[in-house]
Amino acid sequence: MQVKSVQGLYVFKFSDDQQERLETLNEKQRAANLTLEEAVKRVGIFELD
Repeated sequence: MQVKSVQGLYVFKFSDDQQERLETLNEKQRAANLTLEEAVKRVGIFELD
């Protein structure tokens, strides 16, 4: 995760690997193939966002 200051506010951006993982979890969610463990990880990522 990257953090930088923009106009006095701190914003963060997921690394490419983290973004790819989130996209994979979202695709699995849409296909109803998400395991319970993956669902928990997905929720944790959204809490950061």
